[in-house]
Amino acid sequence: MKMLNNANMKNLVYAFKKILNNKSGKINEKWRYDVSGILNSQPLAFDIDGDGEYEIITGTSKGDLVALNKKGELKWKYSVREEVDDLELMFLDSASINSVTNSPHAADLFDNGTTNILFGTELGYVYMLSFEGKLVWKFKAGASIRGKVISYKFKDGKKNIIFSSLDKYIYCLTNRGELIWKFNAGSEVEGTANVIDGKVICGTLSGDVLCLNELGELVWKFKTDSNIVAQPIGDKLGTPTIKILLGSTNGKLYCLDSSGHIYWEFKTGGAIYDKVAIADVNRDGKPEILFGSCDNNVYCLNTDGKKIWSFETDFWVVSSPLIFDLDKDGKLEIIVGSYDHNLYILDGDGSYVLDYAPGISGTVHQPGSYSDVMTQEPGELVGKKIWQFNVEGVVVGCTMLGTDVVLSTKKGHVKKISHQKS
Repeated sequence: MKMLNNANMKNLVYAFKKILNNKSGKINEKWRYDVSGILNSQPLAFDIDGDGEYEIITGTSKGDLVALNKKGELKWKYSVREEVDDLELMFLDSASINSVTNSPHAADLFDNGTTNILFGTELGYVYMLSFEGKLVWKFKAGASIRGKVISYKFKDGKKNIIFSSLDKYIYCLTNRGELIWKFNAGSEVEGTANVIDGKVICGTLSGDVLCLNELGELVWKFKTDSNIVAQPIGDKLGTPTIKILLGSTNGKLYCLDSSGHIYWEFKTGGAIYDKVAIADVNRDGKPEILFGSCDNNVYCLNTDGKKIWSFETDFWVVSSPLIFDLDKDGKLEIIVGSYDHNLYILDGDGSYVLDYAPGISGTVHQPGSYSDVMTQEPGELVGKKIWQFNVEGVVVGCTMLGTDVVLSTKKGHVKKISHQKS
């Protein structure tokens, strides 16, 4: 059998890649807005005034909540300016005491057809604003609020507000900002809680995963060995029962059942700071699990926690991936930002990369065998990059705006990115 030399082998592998990568068009920046401050969280895209057009809302390190229209023009700005005494200033950074480090939450909290906006600050306040950017009420916790403030309608039919704080408590408020209950988590809580199957699930900086009922009573606790900042996500994963997925700074993604027992875990080489995304990205009729890690990789797992593919960037992947059809070709793409200043658009199928051409190279005759026997696997499935777009800054979060992407960079730019056909 004639063996291929290295040059011919590289050409053959390149040809396979070229055939598989059949996407067209390019990624363009449509507009950008400078908030004049550091951005630390994912922007929110939401039609807050009910006019059929989405607004983009984001918080800054200076304590501003900024609302932009779909063209990237300022609609309104609410500025947090709380007074602090000299004693508090001894323990706080005066430049960031009003900082908004979490993504805002928007919902019809009074069931009256109008939207209100919730967010927390480094000083420990939760604010509710009207859709016009006017203060409705504020509530003071005992320490910084770095996770997202969320709302949920429990069995009593009323929308309650859930958040956590570095004061070691998980809080539940009425939609009017009145305390219903608070639970002592026994540790600082930096991440975002979630309500899954009617229960409040939240991770702590001591590594506990806590499950509370709607009265704020502990139902179960799962112990890990490292900080948990990522928001838990609930999904049936193609089974009859809910599973709970959340990552840890120990690099593990945990899958728990609804009783807090481990179902499986997957180990990466770096911390996991944000929630997973779930969708059938390869069109096999089963959901896939996608997330980023500080080992610089984006991972795609099956529902049993086995790796389908991974894609390596040049630095940490901290934010959660977006999954939608960016180029409107009927196939889902994975959009994720990296600390390497790039936005990556990946194919959901991955790409099968050959280490050698089966039947042509990499085969030997084994003693006692009269046929070619492979001595290694012919290749592996890896993440396939479709487009890469440099955004001139660390990407801290992105969201969908129709069929476009809106992202925030650490240096304070909000950008709208879109696919353009060639």
